[in-house]
Amino acid sequence: MVTKPMFREMLLPGGCLNCGNWPPVSSVIADRIMCFTIDVAKEAAIPVFLFRTVSASCFWAFCCIPKLVESGDLPIKGVIFT
Repeated sequence: MVTKPMFREMLLPGGCLNCGNWPPVSSVIADRIMCFTIDVAKEAAIPVFLFRTVSASCFWAFCCIPKLVESGDLPIKGVIFT
């Protein structure tokens, strides 16, 4: 995996995120699919916040599920998945 070492190099002292006139990185905010950020943040002893992002269509589907269950459209009947 290339991403984790590159992120580590950027985050740790002397890396491009911790140099120049910028204040040091004090936390990491990442998409939950980028779980390698947890390990690197632990190494750097800084907090990490993970969020699960979804598309608007996925969000809409989640909102509609209760109505689909109420109407009897979910769960789908008569289909066997193997």
